[in-house]
Amino acid sequence: MSLIIGLIGESGGGKDSFVSALRACRSDLSIESFKSSDILFETLKIWNIETTRQHLQALPVAMESTYGKGVLTRATGIRLEGSAAAVALFNGIRWQSDVDLVRTFPRHVLVYVTADPELRFQRLHGRGEKVGETDMTYEQFLMEEQAATERDIARIGAAADLIIHNNGTKEALAGEVRAFAEEYLKGVSA
Repeated sequence: MSLIIGLIGESGGGKDSFVSALRACRSDLSIESFKSSDILFETLKIWNIETTRQHLQALPVAMESTYGKGVLTRATGIRLEGSAAAVALFNGIRWQSDVDLVRTFPRHVLVYVTADPELRFQRLHGRGEKVGETDMTYEQFLMEEQAATERDIARIGAAADLIIHNNGTKEALAGEVRAFAEEYLKGVSA
């Protein structure tokens, strides 16, 4: 694998849109995206537990208290290491251990994709990816932003190699991603 991209960002900030735009502008490359939340979704599904934001936020805390700090990071790291893609993304960095993992790879970059809270709420409310998101109030959204899995994102993101403020259109984000690809994907081949 040639390049690891660590994507940092709050819910609704545009991480998945970043991945889609990167795939569109560099369709010549094999690009794989890994989320630690995929492991959480898989676990809750196996346990037949509803995939609410509350459950998805509680599970990694329980995993860490039982199996040690960074357990979810290590599991995601195994998936990253097994990738044969030219570019592998760790999509959804939330912990310092996630950042530390990305930095262990010889070629890496950390990108913080963020947006204003009101806009992120509107995006979450509209997409309904997790159970209950379409019924969530703005006050509930702000309270969930204080969960253990969420509270360090802005601090971690502030130290990223690149910060993208995704408050505009999809086209504006696509332009930022193209500029990112021109700078950071030089020399990366399929």
